[in-house]
Amino acid sequence: MTRSIRWTFMTVGTLLLGLAAISLHSFEGRITLPEVSPDLREAGFVLSEVGITGLERTPRGAIIALIDADTGSPILSIDLAALKGRIESLPWVAEAHIKRRLPSGLDIAVVEREAFAIWQQDGALSLIDASGAVIDGAPLGEFTHLPLVVGDGSQKRAAIFLDHLMRAPQLGKRVKSLVRVADRRWDIVFDNGLRLKLPAPGVDDADRRAWAEFVTLQDDKQILERAIDAVDMRVEDRLVIRLSPDAGARLKRKGDMT
Repeated sequence: MTRSIRWTFMTVGTLLLGLAAISLHSFEGRITLPEVSPDLREAGFVLSEVGITGLERTPRGAIIALIDADTGSPILSIDLAALKGRIESLPWVAEAHIKRRLPSGLDIAVVEREAFAIWQQDGALSLIDASGAVIDGAPLGEFTHLPLVVGDGSQKRAAIFLDHLMRAPQLGKRVKSLVRVADRRWDIVFDNGLRLKLPAPGVDDADRRAWAEFVTLQDDKQILERAIDAVDMRVEDRLVIRLSPDAGARLKRKGDMT
């Protein structure tokens, strides 16, 4: 009887020591124990279940393959920080939150990226999220409805600017692409091909003021329904309109006849 009581006391002590190690190191996402004691293994502190939530585009198997531990492996020996880094290196994964569910479970909550636009840089096309992060290997054909953002710097600035454009939704939804020029200003290309050249923002948000003027111009004059190729608003208080070749030819013929 005495030996049985002593054995139970030692086992509980070992478990408490293991749990103390978890409390000391779990906030860093890692366990620094060099090895797991046989008592902990016998008590069931081995990996037997993995719960994963938040997956839509990332295959579950891709996450499982990164755990680098087989069923029955000591759960305390899994480096959570390293696992988090490996999971967040997957193309669609923005964040991964991992915790142990003792005695034998591992819970992984994944936050996936949302496709925002197609980014064109040096002739190459990539799918990006709103932060500008590239989603490698994504099938672009599935996302042709998204806007095109062009040029160096456009991938990191387009989301905020497009959100501003969508404050005029009837016009904003007709934006086909945003072209970053010299990483200073935007050209906006609409679904009918018209190109709106905006000024650099400067200290007074000149680009946003020019956009507001264009919204008013569209409401009053239906610019997008006219034979116009480009509207240049880069210079304050000056509006330059370039007609389409057909419209220019018609005006020239009309002038010749007068």
